[in-house]
Amino acid sequence: MKKSLFKFSFLVGRGLSFFLYKIIKKIEYVLNNFYSGWISRQFNKVGSDPTISYPIDLIGGNYIYIGDHFTSGKRLRLNAYDRFKDVFYKPLIILGNNININDDCHIACIEKIEIGNNVLIAGKVFISDHLHGDTFYDTLKIAPSDRNLITKGGVFIEDDVWIGENVSILPGVRIGKGSVIGANSVVTKNIPKYSIAVGSPARCIKEYSEKDLSI
Repeated sequence: MKKSLFKFSFLVGRGLSFFLYKIIKKIEYVLNNFYSGWISRQFNKVGSDPTISYPIDLIGGNYIYIGDHFTSGKRLRLNAYDRFKDVFYKPLIILGNNININDDCHIACIEKIEIGNNVLIAGKVFISDHLHGDTFYDTLKIAPSDRNLITKGGVFIEDDVWIGENVSILPGVRIGKGSVIGANSVVTKNIPKYSIAVGSPARCIKEYSEKDLSI
């Protein structure tokens, strides 16, 4: 009796889940479009057909420009800071066309971060053009949250780049066109175009030339 009841309830649950899944997905689609339209007004400029998943932690949207067909996963932190501890900054974040950012990513800017077209960013990626203080002894005696923000320059990610899971990209870095950054890498220096880079700090393990790609 118990076995037949379990089998019956299992089949009913499985059947209902098929229909409920479709209904829930349609509701999520409608709500996501509504949220994307609402939050897009918080940016300086947003191109056509954005998909911005709820929730987003947005700071300084008036300093952020987004191209066409932008897609972001849940819990994106997109922060452009124009002031910290009575120091003023002029941040600028430019995101190109056809960018896909997965869940739990954080982009933080006080100077400039520019991401080109057709860039794919996996989950839990951190991109920043600044640090909380330097590593001199006098600075280390100060609580990290009280240290001044410093930058070694902007971050530039060129077209067609693929960034893997858990990657950190630090200030003053340019990642060349068509490159792949392996999961868990920490990018501290420029990466040439059409390269594969991995590790902490990231280093190139393979590099293609224009001639290689034309074959």
